[in-house]
Amino acid sequence: MKEITRSTFEDFGNTDKVLEILELVSKELAGNYVVIGGLAVRTYAGKVRKLTPDLDFLVKPEVEEKVFSLFRLSRNTLCGSVWLVGNVDGVEVDFQVATKKFENGIIESAETFCVDDFFIKVAKPEHLILMKLGVLREKDEMDIALLLKRKELDLGKLLGLVKTHLPSEIDTLKQFVLMNKLVKE
Repeated sequence: MKEITRSTFEDFGNTDKVLEILELVSKELAGNYVVIGGLAVRTYAGKVRKLTPDLDFLVKPEVEEKVFSLFRLSRNTLCGSVWLVGNVDGVEVDFQVATKKFENGIIESAETFCVDDFFIKVAKPEHLILMKLGVLREKDEMDIALLLKRKELDLGKLLGLVKTHLPSEIDTLKQFVLMNKLVKE
């Protein structure tokens, strides 16, 4: 089993509160969530990826109300997605509700990591790249470049995911892959 050490969370400032939130989500939402965003990228890329000040999750629609009962959040819509966002004792939390069919697959196929004495589910690198291609901000471009360097990345699977779920971005992905190969040489 892969492990995530406490030092991974140092950038947040309040490591104990972050771990408390992660443990609560892990226990209360069980197989209905996955960690996405900066923490997920850092899990694979290491400390070269500075953390953003928030915890990002993708959750199944059936636990949306449970998320509301656990945390006091606001509901927002961004880029056609429903987000439950708020601040939990100084830690920003963002829960994206899985409204697209492929997003449930991201949750179902997540990797499990041990943190202290509990486990969290983290989206696989191929899925993180797929999600980031859909938004493609500057920080997403940097995250894609970091994730493409991972040995665990299945490039064939990634290309298939993008062709199926985000075909308009296949050329963008190919450019990232080419740039990544040029940087390695």
